[in-house]
Amino acid sequence: MGALRERCIVTSVDVVIPSVRLQDGPLAAILNMRRPAGVALRFIVVADNPAIDLPPVLKARCNDPALTVIRNVSTLGAPESRNMGVGASTAEWILFLDDDVLPEPGLLEVYAKAISDDGARRPGFFGTTRYPVAKTAFEHGVLASEILTFFGIAAWYAEMPWATTSNVIVRGRDMRSHRFSHVFPKAGGGEDIDVFLRLTGQAGAKFAAVPAAVVHHDFWPGNRRNYRRFYRWAFGDSKLHALHPAHVYRSAPNAVELAALLLPVAAAAAAALAEPLLTLVPMVGIMAGEWLGETTRLLVKGVRRDLHRGHETALIRMANDLGRFVSLVVREKQWRRFGERFDHFCDGRHVAHQQAWALFKFVLAVTTSALLWVWCVSWQAQA
Repeated sequence: MGALRERCIVTSVDVVIPSVRLQDGPLAAILNMRRPAGVALRFIVVADNPAIDLPPVLKARCNDPALTVIRNVSTLGAPESRNMGVGASTAEWILFLDDDVLPEPGLLEVYAKAISDDGARRPGFFGTTRYPVAKTAFEHGVLASEILTFFGIAAWYAEMPWATTSNVIVRGRDMRSHRFSHVFPKAGGGEDIDVFLRLTGQAGAKFAAVPAAVVHHDFWPGNRRNYRRFYRWAFGDSKLHALHPAHVYRSAPNAVELAALLLPVAAAAAAALAEPLLTLVPMVGIMAGEWLGETTRLLVKGVRRDLHRGHETALIRMANDLGRFVSLVVREKQWRRFGERFDHFCDGRHVAHQQAWALFKFVLAVTTSALLWVWCVSWQAQA
């Protein structure tokens, strides 16, 4: 028989919720989670909007010692607001939740059980953040793009060196020795990866997955198209390249990088031919190649119901790529990072696959652009 695992009894949990919206519904669902037997539970809500009034659910519990509300004097952003919550925490474990999730009522009980079973050797645990069934074309595109992979990764990765702050519980003493870095944008993007990579690296152990620890995350307000969100995520993630170079690899140019390479050449050729509109040909070819590449990926994965969402996934991917390019190359002038990518799995297992797909899409985009250019030049010559 193997050695028995040491039991780890949970005695206290602080739930940290940074919030700029202070929505009554999600906050009520969080505050009403069941408290595990024998656990001292406290909720730390960091109000990151000095102008907004407290919602009824917080006003009704203003004298509750189990609720602490910290109001920032100015909007600091989610990362720094979490730092405020960590600074106010004294508990053995800290549960991070986003302010727009609806946790299952027994979320804390599930985590308490996981900690009891394996908490002696783990610095933290992460659960599942579920999105609803898609209704609009944009929502179908978001799910099909796989950009939300790490919100549900607990279903197929047993452990990770980081987790999204939408649903993760961390040992308090470990977390209090770290802070979310100020190098990341206020709006977020990459700060959770950075702080937890440092935390788990120091602890010498990864976070364990707890698939049954579930929170529900709706699509964003109004369910409107919002490609800027994915631009912003990559803009923040780009800071990881310098902070964690061990997880950086190179890949074939993506659509945005290819456009940066081809557009000046196309503009010069168009000027030589006295046909300015030819400058746009590579952009059309690149977008067509990206669409073909994403549609092929959906076909290979067997997601036939979303084949007609290839244009949506292409736009989402391009917005993401643009955020990284603007941050690293345009803003920071780090041309040496042209073609760099960050391995978000942090284990190298998917790098070869990602590089192969990037090369396939690159060849598609170049071929499509070249064919379109030849056709346009021929058509112009015949006109």
